Amino acid sequence: MDVAWNMISAYEKHSKSNGYFLTNRKDQLDSWFQKSIEEILHQKLFENEKIKADYHFFSNKVISGSLSPYDAAKQLLDGFL
Repeated sequence: MDVAWNMISAYEKHSKSNGYFLTNRKDQLDSWFQKSIEEILHQKLFENEKIKADYHFFSNKVISGSLSPYDAAKQLLDGFL
């Protein structure tokens, strides 16, 4: 266990000294921020009763091939945004 911990500590020290640790942490934070936005938007979107109702309409259009996924999403979101 001590050997593994020493390896982890050495890696952490090395990654901090060469700037990788901080750069990676900033990238992680930005990624978490973006993911949080996506999750909140998705939640708020499907709290909207009109969106919930229209979702099935557009989903059926996509499945039947009469509307592309992109166009269906755009039309659905135009009613929300």
